Amino acid sequence: MERKEQRKNYRRYVCKDYMDCGNKSECTSAKAGRIIARFEDEEFIDKVHENTIKKKDLYKLRGSIVEHPFGTIKKSFGYTYFLTRGLNSVNAEAGFISLAYNLKRLINIMGVRDLVRLFNQVLPSKIAFFYF
Repeated sequence: MERKEQRKNYRRYVCKDYMDCGNKSECTSAKAGRIIARFEDEEFIDKVHENTIKKKDLYKLRGSIVEHPFGTIKKSFGYTYFLTRGLNSVNAEAGFISLAYNLKRLINIMGVRDLVRLFNQVLPSKIAFFYF
């Protein structure tokens, strides 16, 4: 039997022979017998959970590599939520935040002088940067 709960489809499995099997006391204490409900995607969710447990070392590595920019953006920039509304505006805002983060990384890796020198070599006629 299929039902819908909180916009998720699930199946209910009802044991019809609970009185005849002889194991009702071990299986359930409900008078109507045992009922099991599983969401439509629960098998997929179980596989994802198993993979997550099997590959904990990869998730730790991901946490140290991928999550670092988000922590930096939140802590150093003080940026915890989007100021604009609408998908296009939020995408533009996220792009500017990413640009600021990447420029900060470039400055930390290369230094201001080398970065300005590189910009002047690559974009000499497009943008006039300060010379040191």
